[in-house]
Amino acid sequence: MQFWHWTIVYYVAINIMTFILYGVDKKKAKNHKWRVSEFTLIALAMTGGCIGAIAGMFVWHHKTKKTKFRILVPLSLLLHIFLVCFLTYQNNHLVVTNYSYKTDINCRIVQISDVHNMVPYWDDDALARKVAEQNPDYIVITGDLVDSTHPDIDSAIRTAESLAKITDTYYVTGNHEKRFSEAKQAEFLQSLRDVGVIVLQDEYVLLTDNSGREFVLAGMDNDSIGTPAGYALIESFPEQTVSILLAHQPQYIYSGAYEGADIVLSGHLHGGQIVFGDLGNGMPNNRGTGLISPEFVFFQEFSYGFMTERGTAMYTSRGIGNSIIPWRINNYPEIVVLTLHS
Repeated sequence: MQFWHWTIVYYVAINIMTFILYGVDKKKAKNHKWRVSEFTLIALAMTGGCIGAIAGMFVWHHKTKKTKFRILVPLSLLLHIFLVCFLTYQNNHLVVTNYSYKTDINCRIVQISDVHNMVPYWDDDALARKVAEQNPDYIVITGDLVDSTHPDIDSAIRTAESLAKITDTYYVTGNHEKRFSEAKQAEFLQSLRDVGVIVLQDEYVLLTDNSGREFVLAGMDNDSIGTPAGYALIESFPEQTVSILLAHQPQYIYSGAYEGADIVLSGHLHGGQIVFGDLGNGMPNNRGTGLISPEFVFFQEFSYGFMTERGTAMYTSRGIGNSIIPWRINNYPEIVVLTLHS
């Protein structure tokens, strides 16, 4: 679920509960029975039930003369208005991260990763407009275009179609697409092809850069990472040709799963959800570490950023959407622009 889904569910639930408890406490007070503690009533307001608390105070005529309730409950409301605005900005402020890498080819690639059905700014065209402004030669989508917890196939296809209208767009599966049944996967991938997206499943294409040089663009299926099929894909690359590999999960670089590819574009880790300090955009070998990965690994190394390992350069995108953990802090959704130059 995305930020707004979780936020609405949480606030509705806690405010209903708070309103009911204020009424229960008022009734118990009239009957001289065991009471809900004032600490609990104020704590409910401060943890998000402030609207329910205010409604309960006036509907049930309860605690309206208590100074601490008259001060703390309205303050809680102001605090949560600020918190919602802050998290809304943090989770919807789409940024562009520019990277430059010296190699034998010259082209501009835009990477989109981990959309998870997210639509920034509640605008279907916002992502495509921002991508188009970068004037890419090629667009790559490195998995998790949909979210398996609330799959919206139509939204994902619309997003893909809007990108494919800009320039040649290539796609590789992520772990969320692989959770679908085989039939649903096949249907989804065919829908992508129908709108002009080129799906790469353990295969590569030869593309041409702005100088007329050929290079390899390959896509490793999520289920093939670290398997014989994945190794065979890399071994099939033509020699003396720059190779760019799309592979959803970055952590496999340490086991050598991507060894032999010149450049890997990845995602999956959502930047660690919460980032402390400077994101270090554009800095070489910035092995960024966020607080927690989607697999609930704390402080996983290389949650985002650019690094080299075993002769392979890798960029891990922070992605755009969220999944199990619905909030980002100091970890804006990003479009990656990778400029390759000789």
